[in-house]
Amino acid sequence: MTEARILLGVSATLQGTVALTFGLAFFGLWRGFGRRAALRWTIAWMVYGVGVLNTAAGLAFGFGNRWPTLGQAFLSMPLLIGVLLFRTGTEVVADPERAPIDAGLVATVAGVTVLVVVARLAAAAGWAGISPAMVNYVLPRLIMGGAYAWAFVPLARMAAPRSRQGITLLGYALVLLALRMFLAAAYELLQMARGLPQQPESLPLTIAQLSLLTRSGWTVLGTWRAGSRPTSGTRSCRSSGASSSPPTKPRAACRRPRRSQASGGRPSAASR
Repeated sequence: MTEARILLGVSATLQGTVALTFGLAFFGLWRGFGRRAALRWTIAWMVYGVGVLNTAAGLAFGFGNRWPTLGQAFLSMPLLIGVLLFRTGTEVVADPERAPIDAGLVATVAGVTVLVVVARLAAAAGWAGISPAMVNYVLPRLIMGGAYAWAFVPLARMAAPRSRQGITLLGYALVLLALRMFLAAAYELLQMARGLPQQPESLPLTIAQLSLLTRSGWTVLGTWRAGSRPTSGTRSCRSSGASSSPPTKPRAACRRPRRSQASGGRPSAASR
């Protein structure tokens, strides 16, 4: 194994570890604080982490290299599905009241799975114009780049993203991750044109990916830990009272129990 592949294997291992760590952190938010939306991020990070660790095991130990073509196709899917599932996380960041995962995402995951399986089988069968390098290296990067850009769409559609909540930073990270993947695909195509396919990709791009993934994970975690975006759509009495807008019925509902306790259930002069 060359030094470059060793460094890439270490980088992939770090990415997988970071992804699993964030997955456990979001799992804690879901179970410990009742944030149901965190379950989506938990699944996305966990699946992505398993996929990256599969890649690291393949680089370091040749894991899956001797598997049949169909087995290798399914072995590569956790990484791609994990990135596609980031879309579910950004949807709930943009709209905390969003319903459970819709049929569109399920259809997208199924379509990508069929595409990867058919492409790998076609490359193994020697179909004209479909090379193993194209299927194994270029196609996954194109899919991941498109998935990161797809995950950015719900944030771009928000009426007024607030940078103080980290939404702007999350959007930047997703756009840069998409750009990183497209650059990696272009790099592989350049290597193929030079007659040097299946070369380790640029180490700086891999380090940039690790940094951006870490930044995006901390951004969402920091937002929810601060309680800046409640997942149930409710507002606390304190946050409602801090507003400078005129009193509304929800605020009156927040104050009514405290007023009744203080005056024994009798309305105050202000309420009369």
